Amino acid sequence: MTASAPDISRFIIDGTDEGVVSSYATLAERARTATFGLVEQEYVVLDTETTGLKVEQEELIEIAAVIVNGPDIVDTFQTFVDPGKPIPEIIVDLTSITDADVAGAPDPATAVAWLEEFVGDRMLIAHNARFDRGFIERYASKGSPLSKRACWIDTVSLSRIALPRLISHDQNTICDAFGVPQGHHRAIGDAEALAKLWRIMLVALGDLPHDALGFMSQLAPGFEWPLRHLVRHAAGDRADARFSMQALRDRAIARDAASGGALIDPASSILDLAPVTREQVEEAFSQDGIVGRMYERFEARPEQIDFALDVAEAFHDSTHRVIEAGTGVGKSISYLLPAALFAKRNRVRVGIATKTNNLLDQLMFHELPLLRDALLAETGSELTYIALKGYDHYPCLRKLMRFAREMDEESSEYDIVTVCSVIASVAQATWGDLDSLGSSLSGLARPNIVCTSEECLHGKCSFYPRRCLLHGARRKANESEIVVTNHALLFRDMSMEQGIMPPIRYWIVDEAHGMEEEARDQFSLDVRASDTATLLHKLGASQGLLRQMQDAAFGAEGGTALLGPIGAALETIPTAESLVDALFEVVRDLAGPGQGYAASDVWINDELRDTDQWDVVRVAGTSLLEQVDKLTRSCRNLLSLAEQYDEFAEFNAELSSAIMRLSELIEGLSLVLDGTNGDYFYYATIRHERGDRPRRSDSLHAALVDMGGVLSERFFPEVNSAILTSATVAVGDSFDYFVHRVGLDRLDESLWKASHLEPSEGFYDNMRMLVVGDMPEPRSAGYDDALIDLVREVHLGLRGGILTLFTNKREMLAVYEALRPLMKAEGIELLCQGVGKSKRVLTDEFTAKEDSCLFALRTFWEGFDAPGRTLRCVLLPKLPFSRPDDPLYQERNARQNDAWKAYVLPQAIIDTRQAAGRLIRSRNDAGFLVLGDRRLQSKWYGKVFLKSFSQEEKRLVNVADIAGVLAASRDMM
Repeated sequence: MTASAPDISRFIIDGTDEGVVSSYATLAERARTATFGLVEQEYVVLDTETTGLKVEQEELIEIAAVIVNGPDIVDTFQTFVDPGKPIPEIIVDLTSITDADVAGAPDPATAVAWLEEFVGDRMLIAHNARFDRGFIERYASKGSPLSKRACWIDTVSLSRIALPRLISHDQNTICDAFGVPQGHHRAIGDAEALAKLWRIMLVALGDLPHDALGFMSQLAPGFEWPLRHLVRHAAGDRADARFSMQALRDRAIARDAASGGALIDPASSILDLAPVTREQVEEAFSQDGIVGRMYERFEARPEQIDFALDVAEAFHDSTHRVIEAGTGVGKSISYLLPAALFAKRNRVRVGIATKTNNLLDQLMFHELPLLRDALLAETGSELTYIALKGYDHYPCLRKLMRFAREMDEESSEYDIVTVCSVIASVAQATWGDLDSLGSSLSGLARPNIVCTSEECLHGKCSFYPRRCLLHGARRKANESEIVVTNHALLFRDMSMEQGIMPPIRYWIVDEAHGMEEEARDQFSLDVRASDTATLLHKLGASQGLLRQMQDAAFGAEGGTALLGPIGAALETIPTAESLVDALFEVVRDLAGPGQGYAASDVWINDELRDTDQWDVVRVAGTSLLEQVDKLTRSCRNLLSLAEQYDEFAEFNAELSSAIMRLSELIEGLSLVLDGTNGDYFYYATIRHERGDRPRRSDSLHAALVDMGGVLSERFFPEVNSAILTSATVAVGDSFDYFVHRVGLDRLDESLWKASHLEPSEGFYDNMRMLVVGDMPEPRSAGYDDALIDLVREVHLGLRGGILTLFTNKREMLAVYEALRPLMKAEGIELLCQGVGKSKRVLTDEFTAKEDSCLFALRTFWEGFDAPGRTLRCVLLPKLPFSRPDDPLYQERNARQNDAWKAYVLPQAIIDTRQAAGRLIRSRNDAGFLVLGDRRLQSKWYGKVFLKSFSQEEKRLVNVADIAGVLAASRDMM
């Protein structure tokens, strides 16, 4: 049944309990001989290929189905379908089905009639069944199984429940995880593969706690849920058993390791704390030391010892450090080792904040476990560590169970499957968050299963504290020597006066080049159309909070006293909802054309405020403010009365959260409309996507201009030592730009210092920089054609392993459309962000094939790693200057004459270095950095850019020669 025995751990979310990983590893083998009773009666597994993804606009081109009885395929159906129009080239590339293949094939109605005869009255199974069903039922006979939703079982939904710890639930990933041969986007192959996956999923479903399965099978009574009978069958004799989430969490907590006890908070002095000595660091980084034992191919690096000594010295002296550590230094272990030794020796806590989840996961599930094991072998004492995120990253088990129990025939299948998958995931991981789930939580599901700090019942909740995933993690953080978090929570905690995390006086901020931007985001006051509309809907909908409180008031003794303020609040909501739409309708008028960007930011300055356009916005905003203020006062009045009723505790927590969010809305909108607070700059973000209500994606913002001033007053004075590190914080030899952005230059010079560490000599020997000298400048005549020529020549020269990073989506798509046919004819696979595939899928496909090439935007400029020959060239057609209409730049430009030179230029240099950092990740990597911007030669600042790449070999080339230069080096890479 299986083609191979893959390493299942590669496909399972980090943090999954070890017993579950072992169980997943045996699923394919167990599925071979498993029996499923009535579930094994004959059924049909079906797949289709189509001309596109939009059911209402596209057509079928192939249908395939297999009849399965037990483990055996007993009959097969396959036919091409004539769609009545040409097959798009992208579909031909994906499926290899051509117009010649479908010529003479039956039309869709005839093909579906044949399928109907083949299926009979059997149950239908499909992966993403909604998609296949949408195409099939257009032509199916009324009353046949093909036209009944209840006859279709969706294995995406089944996989989300039965295999909640998989990294992804697309069919190719599941096939790879369990060694099932893939169908390669041909209907018959995909159907046969799914028939095998179906049995694996059934075995996995049966592995879940049977009382939990019984609870799932009873969700949303009256709703026609196709998976219900499968879940109930898997529950067996526990189908009607009472399920307790509290008992499930108690079992999980019992498996968790005991902590090392409480830590101290050295808030005022560290004079009595023991330092990490040079001897200890040098011993740890030796072949037989702690770090040497962590890695099979350990190589001593002097720069790592220098880094670790800097950290140890700063911690001991209560000073701060900026450390730029170039790619190849190995900065993670360079700071983890002294942090762990210092924390363990002194029983203090060290925090590590990362910008990206990739690095957070790398630390939590790879580096720290290795360090823990090595320290345990060396000292006999186990290092304790945990990851912390904000409230909205964790499922609130109280709200989850309430949401589950309130489901009825009006519920959506998506919400039912989401609840089941979260319960199943909680059953298979002692600790974890929603980010780890292999599927997103969109729509109304997420607000119903997460809570805010105001909604949390704390001691009144049966899950508080240890059973709760969030408070349990925070309780463990109090006892953990290393706390790993992200920039967002670090600065959210700071903005809330340290109300989230335990006291942490020693911080390592990795990827520190992004900390100013994240800090600004956390201190900004935002008014988002979608969030405001969702909040009002949550309060006033037919099943909203106020309606629920109204129903409960009728049943509570003396509850009629609540009806007046409930009615007053409800009365204001329809008007407020219409005013939200009215406000953002006129806000949209502030923006011009998108010019190829997904969104436009409109700087709200004094000049704009003097226009008739702004007068309309001000009037609409003021009307909304008045209505929201009225609603807030009614809700506060209601809360003061409802707090006298014990049975309203949960309602009151949610109402308190809503009042807080309404107050933040009033504060933010008032600040934007007034516009006189000089600490802030103001702007509107307008999304340019299509749709009936695009304004729901728009927003207004008040953001702090000088985050360095805030950090110098509210971050550095609160910590004993902060280590700020990144591969890119300096511009040339200067740290001035970064140091000013984060506020260190406002502190006494004796409290901080900056240093630069490069990897050992020879690390960049295999990197070459090509600067294209004959490109026209951007926006000049002939630039668009020259850009296509440049990208074409680079791809023809290297023929694979190329990451082209664009700054403009319109430009990227234009080059992609122009070159895709040529690249296909040359046998070069060209991938493009924003053309139907997620970032994760693009990453997987690009890194899996050495001959693939990828066009991408800003999200790929950092946190993207492609090992070895999968990435041999990074092409930057244009220098990444911020857009001229960037509101922060415009604000700074209005306040100082040299804003472009002081802020835009150094940031573009850092961004360019970040992009270049994708190329050389280890000593064995080799490749080209191609910079296609003429301004490197024609403008004064070109020398500043090139100076920042001091160690790389540089060569000036012309577009016509670049293919030959790359081809000559192809075999050497």
